[in-house]
Amino acid sequence: MSMHLEHDWLVRYARGELDQARSFSVEAHLPACGDCRAAVASLVDTPRLTRTWDAIEDAIDTPPQTLVERVLVRAGVGESTARLLAVTPALRLSWLVAITAVMAIAVISAHARGPQGVMAFLIVAPLLPLAGVAAAYGPLVDPAYELSLAAPLGSFRLLVLRAVAVVASTTLLAAVAALALPGLDWTVAAWLLPSLGLTLAALGLATSLGPVTSGALVSFTWILIVLGAWQASGDPLNAFGDAGQLACLGVALAGLAAVLVRRDSFDIGSHE
Repeated sequence: MSMHLEHDWLVRYARGELDQARSFSVEAHLPACGDCRAAVASLVDTPRLTRTWDAIEDAIDTPPQTLVERVLVRAGVGESTARLLAVTPALRLSWLVAITAVMAIAVISAHARGPQGVMAFLIVAPLLPLAGVAAAYGPLVDPAYELSLAAPLGSFRLLVLRAVAVVASTTLLAAVAALALPGLDWTVAAWLLPSLGLTLAALGLATSLGPVTSGALVSFTWILIVLGAWQASGDPLNAFGDAGQLACLGVALAGLAAVLVRRDSFDIGSHE
């Protein structure tokens, strides 16, 4: 090859007819040779170049919808809202698979260890929606956090949308797992009110502490209460009786009140 590319190569390259190996050679040569760049520029099919750039811009500006987005759109959710929900870390396939694995282990433990195993399930099941909500929003866990702040959607509304989506998916998985518990008695539903109470309590505390910190604090407190009730009464399921359920309902109402009263704190930005 001479100091400049053969004219036939440039013509075929501009038409998109040059084989891959020679195209690589042309593209390696053009950045260092102004004459060849000028020659190939005069040969470019302008309409074809325009179509190519339009396709590139479309791919960048409107990336293909993920499976979660397609499901949400078909369910009637707006495309912009579906996209914000689809990037929620706690709705990713890896997260849902991990939850399924945890639930499976808890069910196996319930069958193998009797009441203690059932207690382990009842401790874990309410924590899964809580963990999902804690991982749904905030700079520490959400890779699209800055974009979310710039979106024409209030942070509180975004948090509520994501929290509802996460709680719905994780609660469904936990409910299916609960049906596999031994006996199918009242314990099948004993985790529902604790789950609601813990999630709303964490959201209420998140108005001051941030979602990750509040989630960790509520989880730690929950485990201490359940283990303490067991030690005090000798019954591993004591915390899930009538008194415990009423307490969880009260915590849920208090958390909801805190969220509604301090909802503007989510629009200021995360505390973490």
